[in-house]
Parts: sequence; structure tokens; C-alpha cells
Amino acid sequence: MRTEILVGVDKPYRVLIGHGVTADLENEIPETVQQIALLHAPTLKSAAVELAASLSQKVTLHELPYAEKGKTAETLFHSWQVLG
Repeated sequence: MRTEILVGVDKPYRVLIGHGVTADLENEIPETVQQIALLHAPTLKSAAVELAASLSQKVTLHELPYAEKGKTAETLFHSWQVLG
């Protein structure tokens, strides 16, 4: 099952949730997108690497800590440094 949520902000975008959404990901990314940041949990590293390899854009992988450790100013700062 796949669920689509429209986020209604100044520049609306869709969020896709569900099994198998990564299989169609290349078709969901606008042609103008040249770079992608893929943030993932430690246990999903191999899946993130596999997904990154399947995309034609430049992909930056960034691993985030679990739970409360990921909700800190330090994590935000580090992410900002990695992603620019």
C-alpha cells in the first residue's frame, strides 16, 4: 500500500509513504534536480547505499543518530556542515 501526503506550503510537495516507493523514485524526481541528500538511520545504511546507486543524480548520504541523540543542536550543526 502506498500513501501520498500533500504538504501545503508556499511550494507544495508530496511525501510518499509505503512499501516499494523507492522502486519508482527515479520517476518521481523532477528532471531539474541534480543533487539529493539521503538521510538515514544506522541500520538502513546498506539500503541507503543501494538506493543512492540506483539514482542518476549526485547523492550525499548522511547517517543520523537514533532517537533523542538525533534531536540535538550538535546533530543539526553536523548535518548542516555535511550538507552545506
